[in-house]
Amino acid sequence: MQTIPRQLELTLWQELEAAVREPVTADLAHLWQKLEQSIGEIDELDRNQQLQVAGEAIAQIVEVYVLRAKAILATLEFKDGYQLNTGHFAASGF
Repeated sequence: MQTIPRQLELTLWQELEAAVREPVTADLAHLWQKLEQSIGEIDELDRNQQLQVAGEAIAQIVEVYVLRAKAILATLEFKDGYQLNTGHFAASGF
């Protein structure tokens, strides 16, 4: 990871870590807004560094989506007579 301003580390990264711990209750809209705000506020990074930091944060947000989907699918066993933990869902790792 690039050297990033301490303020960005303490806010955005902590919120992303919390979202990974609790993906079902994470406020994803807030995370996207926080990312946009944080990247816009870090003038000491050049454009390439900003893009790299944004890419790392986006990857973590995507991980939250994946974890949320897995948690939701894990709670479902049957829907309209189909067992969701078989077939395509089982093959794709959900």
